[in-house]
Amino acid sequence: MAVRRMIFSKKLSPTDTLKRLAIPLKSMESFPRLCGGHEVEIMVIDDETRQPWTFVCTIRRKGHPKPVLSKGWRAFVRSKGLQLGDKVTFYHRISQDGIKVFGSIFPRS
Repeated sequence: MAVRRMIFSKKLSPTDTLKRLAIPLKSMESFPRLCGGHEVEIMVIDDETRQPWTFVCTIRRKGHPKPVLSKGWRAFVRSKGLQLGDKVTFYHRISQDGIKVFGSIFPRS
C-alpha cells in the first residue's frame, strides 16, 4: 500500500510562471541531496498524464540557499498552460518500489 505525503503546495507567482519555481526551503529535505553541489536533477511524474518531467533544482552558491526548479520548469508551465494564481502541489508516494515525487495541478479558482 502506497502512502502519499505532501511536500509543498503554492499558488504561482509571476516569477513562477515566467522563469522558475521557487521552492520553500523546508521542502528541500524531500528532494535528492545536493551532495556538496548547487544543483540536482529530479524527475517528477505528472498525476494527470503519468508523463515524467525532469527539472533541475538549484540553490545559490552563497548566502541564503533559496531553492528553485529551473531547467525544464518553463516547458512544463507552457505544456500545462499554467498561469499566475494557479496552484501546484508536489508530494511523495512511498511504496514498496521506493519513493516517487509527483506533481498535481489544481484547477484555477
